[in-house]
Amino acid sequence: DKKKIYMEVLRNEDWLARQIFGVYKTGQRYYWYTSEAFQIGQKLFKEPNIEFSPELKEYIEKETEKKAMLDAIATKGDVELDCLIREVTLRPFQKVGVKFGELADYRMILADQMGLGKTIEFIEMALQLEKKLERKAKVLVICPPGLLVNWTREINRLAGESPLVLFGMEPDKFQLSKLFSLKSGWVLINYKILSCKKEHSVIVDTGDGRKLKTQVQDIYPWVEMLNLLNFDITGFDEAHHAKNVESNRSQAVRKMNPQRVIFMTGTPVLNRPGELWPMLTVIDPERFPSYEGFLYTYTIDNKYPRNTEELRSTLKDVMLRRRKKDVMKDLPPINRMYEWH
Repeated sequence: DKKKIYMEVLRNEDWLARQIFGVYKTGQRYYWYTSEAFQIGQKLFKEPNIEFSPELKEYIEKETEKKAMLDAIATKGDVELDCLIREVTLRPFQKVGVKFGELADYRMILADQMGLGKTIEFIEMALQLEKKLERKAKVLVICPPGLLVNWTREINRLAGESPLVLFGMEPDKFQLSKLFSLKSGWVLINYKILSCKKEHSVIVDTGDGRKLKTQVQDIYPWVEMLNLLNFDITGFDEAHHAKNVESNRSQAVRKMNPQRVIFMTGTPVLNRPGELWPMLTVIDPERFPSYEGFLYTYTIDNKYPRNTEELRSTLKDVMLRRRKKDVMKDLPPINRMYEWH
């Protein structure tokens, strides 16, 4: 099962406790807490006295193989890729990023340092997905308001399409007609209007079969609407804007239900490991269902990191980060670009 589990280890099994990340001792027992059950299997797989069901054995082998494959791709300098974007030739490390996204089923954090071309990589991923689906895709991009112009220009330049840019604190009839008639193409919306919420009254049963009461709930109109449209792939640019779990912006992002999702940010962790959770729970809600559980496993009082080796292992198949110094050989000394206004 991918959900969080607890594992008890008897006191006299010290050999087992020492092999597993995140073990802590309470009284006469050791406990281990993780968000990924297959990590237990990796540690115990070769123990002769432990039996695995065929289903669990297959699951552990599949997850281990997937992680190894993604880890191998992440460390490559170049891969073969039939690039589909126009006007630009992808650099080797950008091809690696696109291939990583494909192998991760387009559910990942693209955490390349600022200036390495995450926008180009995402547009290429969307075009590669179209090729895989053998049809035009519906693509949604959420970004800060100031980047709408940049995304519009890049989509037009690299994909040859003009995106639909959404506006207003909640959908109006004009935009609804545009959205629901959209069979394919690109849609842009900014975090500010995505996180606009309003109160909504619903009638709920009190449980005794006779009384009803009115309950006020918060809804995010744009989130509700966009979830209905079933976009093929969704990109969150500057995704660290959703790091604060209490903010409307983060709550709106976590209410999104994308088929495939790419979080793009040059600063995946600004202060503490807990800032990763809002992105991870959207990517894989089964592996990362609980914020409190994530904090307990990987932080001390949500301030200092712990179990960092386990966290690195956990992130291997969902996050890719390259810094400028890592890919310097692929970068030119300087690029001069002229745009006339």
